[in-house]
Amino acid sequence: MTSHADPRRGEEITVAWLDRILGPGVAGIDCSPIGTGQVGSNIRVMITAAPGADHLPASVIVKLPSPEPESRAAADAMNTYRREVGYYLHLHGLSAAPQPECHYASIDDDGGFVLVLSDIDDGEAGDQLAPCSAARIAAMIDTAAALHAPTWDRVDDIAHHDWLGRSDAATIALHAGVAAAVIDGFVARYENRLDPHALATARWLAANYGDLPRDHGCAPCLVHGDLRLDNMLFRTSGDGEQAVVVDYQTVAIGSGPADVAYLIATSLDPEQRRDIEDSLWQRYVNRLHHHGVQVTTADLYEARRIGTVSALMMAIIASQIVTRTTRGDEMFAVMAERAAAHMADHHIGPDNED
Repeated sequence: MTSHADPRRGEEITVAWLDRILGPGVAGIDCSPIGTGQVGSNIRVMITAAPGADHLPASVIVKLPSPEPESRAAADAMNTYRREVGYYLHLHGLSAAPQPECHYASIDDDGGFVLVLSDIDDGEAGDQLAPCSAARIAAMIDTAAALHAPTWDRVDDIAHHDWLGRSDAATIALHAGVAAAVIDGFVARYENRLDPHALATARWLAANYGDLPRDHGCAPCLVHGDLRLDNMLFRTSGDGEQAVVVDYQTVAIGSGPADVAYLIATSLDPEQRRDIEDSLWQRYVNRLHHHGVQVTTADLYEARRIGTVSALMMAIIASQIVTRTTRGDEMFAVMAERAAAHMADHHIGPDNED
């Protein structure tokens, strides 16, 4: 549970509080907001250490609830704060993927939470609106495999966590209902930004999401649920670029290939994706083999289709329930147009109905 002494807003982060969290010796702090998160607040805290306090990091990232009531309500409805705190408290040790170290994690029943994470200050934030290089998408594929492999077909030990997302009938019906309720608003907002085919695909998906086949037979594993550029930090290692995944607000038990399909659909322009998608799937299979999971690309084909539609569903729903920003509008538009093109290329949507 979150102590009442814990901050709920950036201005409530104090020297005394961090001294208690990180250990004695915090002499001063300098706080500045970072990122463009629409569901929570991310604050970089630079730390001045007292003489001899060599255990203290130079900086940390403190994550807090959004200051916007609309975004906090969306987070509560989608359980995002509980999921991310739960991940760092209980599940981060199950992942082989690069990730921040968690110094402190706590949450209460009224929406207050705090995460204190290591600051990956040598990492460059991914940008959903910028071109994605082949090296970066390859690094993200490697990270996805490292996240999925340790729990592949071994989720029984984590299934008791009620805050984990699941692709069960109730969740599917909930998402279908929300999409049906907001689709008119989505189309009205983007009718002058998206082409008619993308808008028609969005309407088709909102009407048909609950009826899509999901019996793909792929073993479940722990998935990120929103695996895309904005949730990655990139740093250079001896082997090239490394992708560090952050923002575990949609962590779930689900399909690893669906996670990767979502990543591919949202990260690449259609022309670039068409040229390299097959090689990316082979890379994912190879990296799973490296981690001890034996699959083939054929095993993953049906499982990845649901990730293709999930990318567009995220754009439809999230764009309508979080606080609106200029960048957010464009980010969801880019996600939607890329995902709609991905669906068309994989024969899913209004052009493929009998």
